[in-house]
Amino acid sequence: MSVGWAAIAMEIRTEHASRQQNSRLTLTGRLSRHLWTLTLSLSLPLLLTACSELSETARYRQDLAIHLSVSGAKMYGAYWCPHCATQKTLFGQAADQIPYVECDPEGENSQTALCQQKGITAYPTWEINGEFRQGVHPIGKLADLTEFPPPPPGWFEQDWGNDGGGGMSDAQ
Repeated sequence: MSVGWAAIAMEIRTEHASRQQNSRLTLTGRLSRHLWTLTLSLSLPLLLTACSELSETARYRQDLAIHLSVSGAKMYGAYWCPHCATQKTLFGQAADQIPYVECDPEGENSQTALCQQKGITAYPTWEINGEFRQGVHPIGKLADLTEFPPPPPGWFEQDWGNDGGGGMSDAQ
C-alpha cells in the first residue's frame, strides 16, 4: 500500500507544480498585457501628434502646389535634371501637382518650343509673375514670391540658401 500512496503523492506534487507554472504564466501574461496597454496609451498621443504634423505639412505643400498653378507660375525642367528632381522632392507627394513644363524633346509631354520661346537655358527655371528665376528654391521662398501664406511654424526643409542656390544644369 505504501507504493500506492507514494504514486498518489507524486501525482499531487506534479499537479501542484503544473498549477504553479500555469499561475506564473497567467501572471506573466497579465503583466505583459498591462505593459502593452501602458506602452500603447503613452505612445499613442505622440504617434497621433506626429501624424497630424505630417498631415499639416503635406497639406501645406499640396495647397502651395495648387496655388502656384492657379497663379500662373511654372517650373521649366528636364526629366534627367537632378536639380529638378530635388525641387520636386521638396513638395513631397504634391510634386505631381506642381505646374511643370518638360523642356527636353525626349521627355514626356515635352514642350520644347515653349521652352525655347521663353528663353529657358538652365533647369529648373521658375516663371513667377513674368520673372524668371533659375535654381532650386525653398518652399517658403516660392510661397513668398507668389504671396502665399508662409509655411507652418517649425517647418523643416533643406536650406538651399537665400538665393535659391542648388546649382543648375545647362539646357541642351
